[in-house]
Amino acid sequence: MTQITPGGYQVRVNYGNAVSPSPPEPPKQTPQQLQARTLAVARALEPKQAVGFRKVRLGRDFDGGYILLDDFVDIGAALSFGVSDDVSWDLDIAARNILVHQFDHTVERSPVDNPLFRFYRQRVSGTVVPGAVSLDSIVERCLAGCERAILKIDIEGDEWEVFKSASPASLERFSQIVCEFHALKHAGDVGWSEYFQDTLTKLRAVFEVVHVHGNNAGPFVNIANVVLPDLLEVTFANRRYYEFAETNEIFPTALDQPNLPAGPDMRLGCFKF
Repeated sequence: MTQITPGGYQVRVNYGNAVSPSPPEPPKQTPQQLQARTLAVARALEPKQAVGFRKVRLGRDFDGGYILLDDFVDIGAALSFGVSDDVSWDLDIAARNILVHQFDHTVERSPVDNPLFRFYRQRVSGTVVPGAVSLDSIVERCLAGCERAILKIDIEGDEWEVFKSASPASLERFSQIVCEFHALKHAGDVGWSEYFQDTLTKLRAVFEVVHVHGNNAGPFVNIANVVLPDLLEVTFANRRYYEFAETNEIFPTALDQPNLPAGPDMRLGCFKF
């Protein structure tokens, strides 16, 4: 199916393929304009450190694991968007006695039974996608009375619409969010760049980025001499609960693993622009 994003782009969306634009062709830009747009997106993803907190990997080795701050005190529930056949992250959350609400419209049920799992066969996206449920509606349904929650989101491109349409009040409910962002190869495109920037500005009003990891199932892309991974896993921590400082941490860290184990991990350095 398709949807239209700001800027007039038509986007093909399904959970098996990341978003990709189709005609009309984007307006022509100078290389300097293209680089400036790309840098604006990249700088919104620069990581900092959460003072006094170490990190931990949740989920299985290689693809399926994500890095979070090791802080699960008073977490009332977790949302897991996009489970497919891998619930290793969900199991590690449940092992901490946290209820996990799972959403995925591409499978009949959760592949693993667990008393702390609640599965919903529904697509999660934004308000412009017919038949999808929004983050606001899920927060209202699943997080009533829950002050602090965690969100994991890997839904092959729909993450941009999820965050774009979410209210600040819904985002504030999460102490941490871990998300795989898709299609950064379009970070400099007219329309796409503003769409990405607006979404990340909304997130950065509530969160700081504390971890990044490139998914080596996708390539590095060189956009006007700015090099980014097309697929980027990002961990956000809520400003309400943490203090932040500048960091010179090198990514990938010792906790990270390549998503495709046959290939090397993606060297991001300090990921500063």
